[in-house]
Amino acid sequence: MGAEISGNFQVSHSWRLRGGYTYFEKDLQNKPGRIYDFTPLGNDAKHQALLHSISNLPGNIQFDMSMRYLSELPAPYIPEYFTLMPAWLGLSGNGWNFPW
Repeated sequence: MGAEISGNFQVSHSWRLRGGYTYFEKDLQNKPGRIYDFTPLGNDAKHQALLHSISNLPGNIQFDMSMRYLSELPAPYIPEYFTLMPAWLGLSGNGWNFPW
């Protein structure tokens, strides 16, 4: 069972935010008379979220940053964590991008 939502928000003329959230829960069970170890298949975060910031700066320069959240992973156990992804800086024009 799961659900997902995402959206965009134009903060200003030159800055917008994109984000999303995913809820995912598995209930893996054996059929009667069968035995299977589902441990390798069940290592998924129940909650995931992403926030992406996109800024258009003067001179056709674009600056992007992203942050991600994952809830704990069960097997092997990994505690929940936030990740700040590497920033992106580049020139942008009409349909093209050139990263620095």
